[in-house]
Amino acid sequence: MKFSPLFLPHSHAKRVAPEISEFLHEVSVHNKRVFEEYDYAFDFLMEYYNNKNNYKSIRSDLCIFLNWVWNVRRKSVVDVTRKDMFDFVEFGNNPPEELVAGYSGMPIIKDEPKKVPFDYEPILNEDWQPFVNLEKKNGKPYIRKFATLKRQLSIVSSFYAYLGEMEVTDKNPAAIATRKFTEGNVGNVGITDVDKEKALSQVQVTCIVELLEYLCELNPEKYERSRFLFYLLVLAYPRRSEIAARPTHSPTFSDFRRHRTSSGKYYYTFYIPRSKWSKSRSVLVSDELLDALKRYRVFLGLNPLPTASETNIPLFVRHRAASHGRQAGLVNANLGDEQISELVKELYMLAADVLVERGEIEEAEELRTFTVHSLRHLGITNDLYSGRSADDVMKDSGHSSYSAFQVYISSRTELRLPNVNLKDQIFSKSDFACIQSKLKEEIGNEELH
Repeated sequence: MKFSPLFLPHSHAKRVAPEISEFLHEVSVHNKRVFEEYDYAFDFLMEYYNNKNNYKSIRSDLCIFLNWVWNVRRKSVVDVTRKDMFDFVEFGNNPPEELVAGYSGMPIIKDEPKKVPFDYEPILNEDWQPFVNLEKKNGKPYIRKFATLKRQLSIVSSFYAYLGEMEVTDKNPAAIATRKFTEGNVGNVGITDVDKEKALSQVQVTCIVELLEYLCELNPEKYERSRFLFYLLVLAYPRRSEIAARPTHSPTFSDFRRHRTSSGKYYYTFYIPRSKWSKSRSVLVSDELLDALKRYRVFLGLNPLPTASETNIPLFVRHRAASHGRQAGLVNANLGDEQISELVKELYMLAADVLVERGEIEEAEELRTFTVHSLRHLGITNDLYSGRSADDVMKDSGHSSYSAFQVYISSRTELRLPNVNLKDQIFSKSDFACIQSKLKEEIGNEELH
């Protein structure tokens, strides 16, 4: 049995090794989702790229888990059960001997040069082994420390929490295993805070909208793009990857499509050609989003409304040329997902500063923790609470079942406030009057007898 390193060391994290692609093709025979699951895993790992030690630790444990799921258990990550996780723990406690190295620091890359050229393509070490037993030379068996098990389950649990945020799955079998194997020892290690609010509050949204108007007056060249991005993320709630430049698609204004009803009324949809699990969808465009689109286009010097022929006009034009990748050196090209994250994060930070000045300390602290995906949660939550049918929201959001909406049931009390007095009907005076008259009638009849 052999495992693939799956992810390259930190110094080569963004390079490509053909052997990894070959391995994914091999295991895809048993799991058609393996390429998309690998992309999610890679994105999750890259969130820790700025900390070399964290990257190394997470890469190691995530690599072992994915190899076991795809190559040993031969199933999808989203299909892993509680029992599977317990079996994975047992596998890690007693790994096959051919996967255990007798020394630490075994290189993943074979014959790595001291000075790496720009176009360097790493070659993987065929003898790489993921487990280490320093006592192997003395004939002693591999023994895993409890701290190692705890760390591994915590990392896998965090990965499932990430998949939950990306709406890939609402399961977290690693969290269940973590509770089981740490019960009475170290508490809830690696458990996600399920009560943490995932969508922005009305106070936070209002602050960002007001701030955007001010910033657009101050510096329209920079912030008109941010304004439209914010409105699109909230009112059409696409995933970040769906509006970012990627190898298979780069959004253009032609993705806004005009339609006509039988009564002659025109309306627009925003077309997303490829989404999670390769599904496409058309999101209905509201009046507010259409107005934001018109304003943005007029600012760019375009006609207010897009046409089907605008297939070469990027939706979000860069202000600076791309530094690397297939769009390197181009300004007239779409933003990547990292640039989109930076723009949204900037709005969060600026709005948080304003909230602090207004005395809204808690709102500011919470706003600083949100991500781009929080705006998708905001948009869907707002739609569900505004009265739109769940069926319509399901189609616009790209979900395939109503059960997926459970994650959008907000814990914010302000959303439940309009309906709070409905419970008072139990003490309705008219009902009481009716009951009292019946009681008097019954008591009167008893006295007569």
